[in-house]
Amino acid sequence: MAIRLTEVGGRIKEYTAEEIVLATDNFSWQLRLESIGIWGNVYKGYMDNNAVSIKFLFTSPQEHLFESRLKSLRLIGHPHLITMLGFCSELKCFVYEHIEYSRSLHEVIKQKLEWHDRIRVARDICSALCHIKRARFEPNQHIVPDYLSASNILIDRNLRAKVDIVLKRRDDKQDFVWDVNTFGYLLLNLLTGIPGNFISYSYVRCVGLLNALDKTAGQWPMDLAEKLMNVCRRCVDCNPRDELRKKYIMVIIVKEVNEIIEKVSRIEVWYNSQMYSSPNWRIFILVQINLYLSMKGEYNSRAMYER
Repeated sequence: MAIRLTEVGGRIKEYTAEEIVLATDNFSWQLRLESIGIWGNVYKGYMDNNAVSIKFLFTSPQEHLFESRLKSLRLIGHPHLITMLGFCSELKCFVYEHIEYSRSLHEVIKQKLEWHDRIRVARDICSALCHIKRARFEPNQHIVPDYLSASNILIDRNLRAKVDIVLKRRDDKQDFVWDVNTFGYLLLNLLTGIPGNFISYSYVRCVGLLNALDKTAGQWPMDLAEKLMNVCRRCVDCNPRDELRKKYIMVIIVKEVNEIIEKVSRIEVWYNSQMYSSPNWRIFILVQINLYLSMKGEYNSRAMYER
């Protein structure tokens, strides 16, 4: 069955098999990228003078599944969702924006991610989830995060998070709570550096947040860490039977995360003001000026001697 562009959005382009083969240099191993989540082979390529990621699913999708995936493209445009640019119905592959120097959140946390950057990543993911919750395609189908986990969230060179999406049939109550729970475990991962799950959640409750914080993230301000942990508890303990709480939980979470981000910004402003006004910083500036003047004087003396 042919898929019409009007069914998936006018901004999405359909590519031919020849264009895909040309863009990937006949699926060269040198252009292969690391695949995460549901993706099998992933290649970097160039189309319309832009770098793109060309992605294939682990298994060849049936026609109706491929079409459903394409219909999820109507959500493009959010800064923290990976943008799908087009598709190839012949090869059953998808063309995404290419995020240069991107790594999974899991990798970034393992290597080193400062506490303030972790909080911003949490805000990015929360923003993407809220955008997803407001989007619907047709009855009984919703846009959902694609296997939301630290291994499937991409972090770009500016340490901003990007979440992939997919269209699925879902049970409103169960899947909504599942996404909220998963976000809570992601917050736990950001706080402790260990994979978020029920076992690690129980561990933190047992030893206390202070002892469980990831020391590689730097000196956590405990008030902000506690606030983020409170958001984590709210998400993990979300009950699908509590209709009132379920209705407003994302509003509450967004409000609390934004309050944390505002405090982070105030801390950074204070830190920068202290840094540039401290005696040590002034001494450093004076040393640099004296060094520059001495080098300049030496250069002038040498120039006069050469004359």
